[in-house]
Amino acid sequence: MTEGTGSTSGGSTSGGSTSGGSTSGGSTTGGSTTGGSTGGTGGCSAAYRTTNDWGSGFTGEVAISCSGASLNGWTASWTWPSGQQLSQSWGADCSQSGTRVTCRNVDWNAGVPDGGSVSFGFIAHHNGTNTAPSDITVS
Repeated sequence: MTEGTGSTSGGSTSGGSTSGGSTSGGSTTGGSTTGGSTGGTGGCSAAYRTTNDWGSGFTGEVAISCSGASLNGWTASWTWPSGQQLSQSWGADCSQSGTRVTCRNVDWNAGVPDGGSVSFGFIAHHNGTNTAPSDITVS
């Protein structure tokens, strides 16, 4: 039996898929509400949390992370279920239309490398219940 040597040239790798993930409501513990995270583009996802709540307003943070993928420019969006109203944001350009919030990267944090993350924050107002969104997405 003779063993030969071979070579490989060209070739390509493509495909694979990443889907969804799961989202589950949130819980309030010591003034912090966590809204869960959802699947996004490829292996990237977004996670929402309330960092402080003082009864009529709150501060929040969204962390976008990638594993097995990367982003060069991103948009995070969610729907507030309890009538919250966005007041101010930092680390992203955010706007609200009805209950839908859309936040886009700013120049200095547009890239999210594989294994990396970026985050942004905001201030919002609410009347009564401050329920975390369950539909946060990133693209």
